[in-house]
Amino acid sequence: PLIVKGLKENISIEQPIELADIVPTITTALGVEEIPNLHGKPLQNIVIDPNTTHRDAIFSVYYVDNKAMVIQEDWKYI
Repeated sequence: PLIVKGLKENISIEQPIELADIVPTITTALGVEEIPNLHGKPLQNIVIDPNTTHRDAIFSVYYVDNKAMVIQEDWKYI
């Protein structure tokens, strides 16, 4: 779980997010100009409307064992 203080009180978002979404979320909250070529997306849109689709799929790589993972809806492929 990811717990963020200051965006909105007492909400739970069931959509998966990536760690890459943290930097755009912070820069958006601070009003900093968007950083080009970032993979992440700010979380403010799904905080405002939890029914908004944030991502179609989540990608992750674990370099130690050279493994990758994709999560899409109820499916997880490793």
